[in-house]
Amino acid sequence: MSEEIIKRLRALKIGNYIYGIFVAISLLGFYANKKEKDYIFKIDEKGVKKAHISRLIILGVALLVYIYFLENRISNRREAETKTEKFLNNLDILAAILFVLGALVSLYLEYKGDESAIITE
Repeated sequence: MSEEIIKRLRALKIGNYIYGIFVAISLLGFYANKKEKDYIFKIDEKGVKKAHISRLIILGVALLVYIYFLENRISNRREAETKTEKFLNNLDILAAILFVLGALVSLYLEYKGDESAIITE
């Protein structure tokens, strides 16, 4: 097999892992919402704290994934040949940077929050 095919297959494999990570953090989001609901209905007094910690984990993992996407976009930029490809890759990089910044802000707000829901569903 050529090096290009191996590279694309490796990228697809990593993509599958990332989708698995998103499924896992989505399930953790359901757990966080349940714990917050348990706190509201006075079933679990520590529900808000558990939800807060769960949201911190979710945002931390999402930040790592977005950083991976940013690195991937930057490496793809180096491979672009035409001006149009370079422009589109620059837009991709800008979008990835904005995702990373958004994740950083959300993580900071959740960390500094008073264990109440900052993420609005």
